[in-house]
Amino acid sequence: MKSVKILKDDHLLKLTTLSNILSFHRIVKKISFFYYVFMLQIFVVDVLVIIFTNQYHLILTRYIAFGGASFLSLSNYIILYHRSYAKMYSSIYYETFPNLWPLRHVSDIDYKRFQSLAKRTITVSLIMAIATAIAATAALPWYGNEYNVYFPVKVAVDYLKNWKLHIYLFLFYSLLYHGGFTVISNLYCFMYMVLHLYNQFCMINEKLKMLSEFQNAEDNVVTQELISCIKLHQQLLEFTRRINSMLYFPIFYYAIGVVIIALSLFLYPIVTLGDLCRMIFTGVIAIFSTGGICFLGQLLENESEKTFMSACATKWYLWNRKNKKLLQIFLSMTQKKTVISSSGIITINYRLLIGLYRTIYPLMMFLIHISNTF
Repeated sequence: MKSVKILKDDHLLKLTTLSNILSFHRIVKKISFFYYVFMLQIFVVDVLVIIFTNQYHLILTRYIAFGGASFLSLSNYIILYHRSYAKMYSSIYYETFPNLWPLRHVSDIDYKRFQSLAKRTITVSLIMAIATAIAATAALPWYGNEYNVYFPVKVAVDYLKNWKLHIYLFLFYSLLYHGGFTVISNLYCFMYMVLHLYNQFCMINEKLKMLSEFQNAEDNVVTQELISCIKLHQQLLEFTRRINSMLYFPIFYYAIGVVIIALSLFLYPIVTLGDLCRMIFTGVIAIFSTGGICFLGQLLENESEKTFMSACATKWYLWNRKNKKLLQIFLSMTQKKTVISSSGIITINYRLLIGLYRTIYPLMMFLIHISNTF
């Protein structure tokens, strides 16, 4: 989605900057495609090495963390660079945003609240970007034999020599940075669209409160404003449906990747300073990203439920017959909840993580103890 400013005073547009650079800059797109092929090559080569060298025991080691991270990054690569998803994202932006109300459509108090929310969101996004850069840097084997934390690097050190090894390591470590920023750029786009949905529902609620205080019940202005609220509400429902259809699988893959990485940290705890740095900053990214998704999803759902309450609170019995019919239609429409299914997926996977930890962790510890004994 090439960011063209459609809404006036769009303070959230900065969230799409990183995604635009990764997805639409001509040179960066070619570099990204190269990294995508390079990641696939790493996966295939490592699987072949495990099979032909009979090192199946590595599957039950800390290398599972890299497997989870690879799964997470690979899914986001496919999503961000696949043509159908890019078209879907662009169509949502260019078809929906021109029909949204300008952010100045509310009072100064609510507009300042929108500005404050945008500033806090951008601050959180900067923290995520910094944490991603630090986590990727901490993942580098700065000392000793810590290269063993990544099986692809171990394979390269064992089978490549001299300049080939240096080129491979440079590509692999730069892949860590590129993959991390690709993941959070997807999250930024999600935050951008959901926050605009939230702002639009806030404006509908503000408009309904204003109509309930309107003095002249026979004025045609009430009818026109109510019709505009109904039209916008219908567009927001369609907007939500399209966002859910686009983000369902990306967030599902992302949640599974986080679960795998978390399980690997439980099963194979920290043993070095590098492991500690990786765990801390990866945890910061996971907390801000998954927590942000759940928070935004719940925030939007709460605001959409207020729409029904605001419509019920209007003094419809003072209005003419036409307005009463319009309000009855609107009341029936507002009973449909606006739910971002992605936030529900995150919650479900957190419960899955807790369940797996309680049931599988003791069994895995028992098997590892038996294998070490014999």
